[in-house]
Amino acid sequence: MPYTVEFKPRAESQYLAWKKHKPEIADCIDKLLEALETDPYHGIGRPEELHGNLHGFLSRRIAKNQWLVYDVTGSKVFVYSCHGQYSDLAHFG
Repeated sequence: MPYTVEFKPRAESQYLAWKKHKPEIADCIDKLLEALETDPYHGIGRPEELHGNLHGFLSRRIAKNQWLVYDVTGSKVFVYSCHGQYSDLAHFG
């Protein structure tokens, strides 16, 4: 089943900042996004389910200390963050 990827506002601004300041990181994110469209549960970036206050979310590693955090609802993948570590995530929106 193909999936559609949508950025939440915070993740979109983070992604645009990567494109402007570190395009090599944005290229890594692009590869992860492409993989999410095929299968958000398996593939590159070591996907894993998160626990605790982030239960229900998944993550994939972008680079050292940088994670893509998302959830899956039906055939949609919502990206909440593409910058920092889990401890940096007070809330999503």
